[in-house]
Amino acid sequence: MGKEFCCRVLGFSVEEMDAVTFDMLSALGFTEEQIEEANIYCCGTLTLEGAPHLKPAHLAVFDCLAPPASLAVRRVSPEAQIKMQAAVETFISGAVSHTVVLNHYTTIEEVKKLILMGWELGIKNLKLYRDGCSLLHPGVLPLRETETGQEEEGVSWPKQSVSV
Repeated sequence: MGKEFCCRVLGFSVEEMDAVTFDMLSALGFTEEQIEEANIYCCGTLTLEGAPHLKPAHLAVFDCLAPPASLAVRRVSPEAQIKMQAAVETFISGAVSHTVVLNHYTTIEEVKKLILMGWELGIKNLKLYRDGCSLLHPGVLPLRETETGQEEEGVSWPKQSVSV
């Protein structure tokens, strides 16, 4: 739209427009829900889940190692990833360079079972990564402001990683 239009027509000051924290849509009176709806309309959901004419039975064909968007929940299970790695490694002399991405809420017992499964299947190199265990991970949600003006943390994730 340009600064001139935003200042002349929408009534924003140059200082507001230059501020790094300026949120034009909120300043225009849009709610968080309306902004999210507009984002989904303009950019899409980045998932096939909920797509019209797609049968739920066919969704597994499109599963990914990690969902690409917050609206997507389907993913290839860690067990399936380990089985695929074992199937490939039987045909190569080295190991597959693959990291099994675990759900953030994966327990220690579940990790132990995955490690045992990898050993039983003859995996040469098993790397496990627990989603959200790093501050640098893009899944870590920033602080956001609630309707009451209070800041609340998007997600509180313990910082731990397992590499075998």
